Order: sequence, then C-alpha cells, then structure tokens
Amino acid sequence: MRVLREERDLPVARLWLIMTSTILPSAALLYALGRPSWWLLAAHFALVIYFFAPFILAIHVSSHRQVFSPRFRWLQQIPVWVIGPFMGQSPETYRVHHMGMHHAEGNMPEDLSSTMAYQRDRLTHFLHYYLRFFLFAPIELGLYHARRGHWRMLRQMLIGELSYFAAIVLLFVFVNPLVTGVV
Repeated sequence: MRVLREERDLPVARLWLIMTSTILPSAALLYALGRPSWWLLAAHFALVIYFFAPFILAIHVSSHRQVFSPRFRWLQQIPVWVIGPFMGQSPETYRVHHMGMHHAEGNMPEDLSSTMAYQRDRLTHFLHYYLRFFLFAPIELGLYHARRGHWRMLRQMLIGELSYFAAIVLLFVFVNPLVTGVV
C-alpha cells in the first residue's frame, strides 16, 4: 500500500502485477523456444484475450489519475511502456487519445472515437467504425493534436507509436515473425 495513492488502486496494481508475471514470461518463453507448438501460441493468445478488458479498464483509470504515490510515480510507466505493447497498445496513445481528445470533445463530432454517426445495430456501420479506428486512429489523432497546437501530446504519441512499430518490425524481421505475430 505504500506505493499506491489510495486503497482503491489495489485491484489495478494487482492486475498489473499478475499480468507482468504471466504475459511477459509467456512471451519470453515463446521467443526462447523459437518454434513453439501451436497450442503454446494459442495459450499465450488466450492469456492476452483473458486480460484484455481488465487491462483496458485499468489503463482507463490510470489515464485519469495517478495510481502510484508521488515517490513511486515512475511505476505508472510500466503498464504503458512494458505491459501495454504485449496487449496491442502502443505506448502513450491511449492516454493521449482518451484524455487529450475524447474528454476534450465529449463524444461530439470532433471526437475521433464518437459513434454518433453510426447505427449500432448495423454490421456495416460497425465495420466502418472499427476499420477506421484500427487503420487511421494514430494519423487522425496526430492531425487533431497538431491542429490544436497540443505539441506535447503529439510528441508523446509519436514517440510511443514509432517505438512500438519499430519494435514490431525489428522482432518480426530479425527475431521470429511467427512468435512476433502472436505476441
């Protein structure tokens, strides 16, 4: 409890500790094996799926406020820079999107994640929303912050995105493309 700001942060810290002690060693094992069996790859992927929703909720909480006490504030970067990439989250982008754009725009038309223009019961609308968000969110978010002069947020997002994709390319090309694709 000495490292946390409040007792209500304990579930978030516990989740991050469990994820650090399961997902990271699982990924390391896959890389160490070189050619792991399909069931080990599937088990790792299932582990990521299992933790995905709680992780997003925890990242949401920590983007709104510091989870760790001021003395241990640096621990706040572990889920962002260490665990997040193993969950498909490029570092910094969630917070920059959520706090820097989503809350500022309040789900109105300028909010890049707004669903107001979509009918939620139409598959084509869902696919359009999902593909736009998946393929173009970093570009649109970068342009959004550049237009508004939010240079610090733009810089944080670019550093996170470029680091994430550079790591993926390096691991894919020089280490193990199959394991990198799964991890």
